[in-house]
Order: sequence, then C-alpha cells, then structure tokens
Amino acid sequence: MEVFRDALERNGLWDIKPAHGWFTWHKGDDVDTYIKQRIDRFVASIPWLHYFSQCEITTEYAKDSDHCFLLLNTEGKQRKESKHVDYFKHEELKTLLDKEEI
Repeated sequence: MEVFRDALERNGLWDIKPAHGWFTWHKGDDVDTYIKQRIDRFVASIPWLHYFSQCEITTEYAKDSDHCFLLLNTEGKQRKESKHVDYFKHEELKTLLDKEEI
C-alpha cells in the first residue's frame, strides 16, 4: 500500500473518498467471518478536483456479487426545490438584532 501511496504522491493524485458506502468488497456471512475492504477508488489531480469541485462518489451494492461498484457524479448532488414556505428571513433577524429586541 505504501508503494501505491508513493505513486499517487509522485503523480500529484489525490484519493477521492466516497460520500457513503466506504467499502467496495465484502466476504462472509456472520459477525465472526465478515470481512470488508476498500479495494477500488477514484483518484484525481488538483486541477481536476477544482474543475469538478461538486463531484460525488458513491458505492452501490451489486446483486449476486461480493464486489460493489463505484459511481462518479461530476455534478454532485442536485438540490431539490423545497415545497415548504421559508418563514425565517435573515433581514428580519438582523433588524431585530439592530433594535436589540432579541
């Protein structure tokens, strides 16, 4: 593993950790024999990370396999439009703080 880390460092690459689902391989059925490892990973250069600053990596379980696959989303999480009304307004709080009513 040290040789791998040295190769990444020499080439200016960084490990991008998954947002969830850390391990990509598992084996065993019970607590005593269950093993999981992070075998696969995405690596990227600093310029790539700046360009795709919202990127997100997730691991997904594959049916009938002991190996998970990695998904790279370069756009990151898409924010959902909220249907609830936002009753809190920053300006209103600032006005109250300025008047020392709080």
